[in-house]
Amino acid sequence: MKTTRIDRRGFLRNLGALSAAGLASRLDLLNLVAAAEAQSQPDYKALVCVFMFGGNDGNNTLIPIDTGGYGQYAAVRTAASGINLPKASLLPIQPINVGTPFGLHPALGELQTLFNQNRMAILANVGTLTQPITKTQYAAGVRPESLYSHSDQQAQWQSSISDTVSATGWGGRVADKLAAQNPGKPVPIDLVTTSASGLDPDITPDAALYQASRIAKARNLSEDSVRQLIGQHITPRQLGLLGEPRVNVLKLNLDLDKLPK
Repeated sequence: MKTTRIDRRGFLRNLGALSAAGLASRLDLLNLVAAAEAQSQPDYKALVCVFMFGGNDGNNTLIPIDTGGYGQYAAVRTAASGINLPKASLLPIQPINVGTPFGLHPALGELQTLFNQNRMAILANVGTLTQPITKTQYAAGVRPESLYSHSDQQAQWQSSISDTVSATGWGGRVADKLAAQNPGKPVPIDLVTTSASGLDPDITPDAALYQASRIAKARNLSEDSVRQLIGQHITPRQLGLLGEPRVNVLKLNLDLDKLPK
């Protein structure tokens, strides 16, 4: 069996070149989309959102390493806790907007490099709060709905609404805003709802064809050749009636790599 070695950047490119549409978290910023489109810039960029269903231990991802800050961390996460990270093991970074030095988890060396190259920023202390609160306000009930329910908090992250139950997600609301910028060419819904992970590798033919022009430009290919290859990668319904037609993103991108420029 022949195996092909692919680096991380290439792997992410293959997964992301045809995937879920880039989405902005603030809907008012979408008024700038039309102006951006008019510029016809060749350096296409996408916003990739990674939603971690299992959560992340933020307190062991970014740790203050000044004497006072690390002392508070170590007082709560003692060596006996089994989850304490020794100060010497942390990867130091220095934000430009605060004087406090921080340390990244020792497994995040690549992120430390990006941070030191000014290619990455960390937005800390974010969550589903409805407003900044004090301990007194918290005790009085000024807090997100179902604060200690993991599933409810996930729903609030996806809806960006924390004071009530929402039937819509921020991605869908972004798609509604973008629809006005695409008259006669609505954004396929799975470009908003489908992940680009290896566990969810397929998108609809409409979603793939919707991106054909952009992909052709980004890869310096003819749009006709991209559309033809997409057509070859459409898997029909099983037995003609089960499931929906689909396109495997990774397999398509690997074959796009083989097309002559």
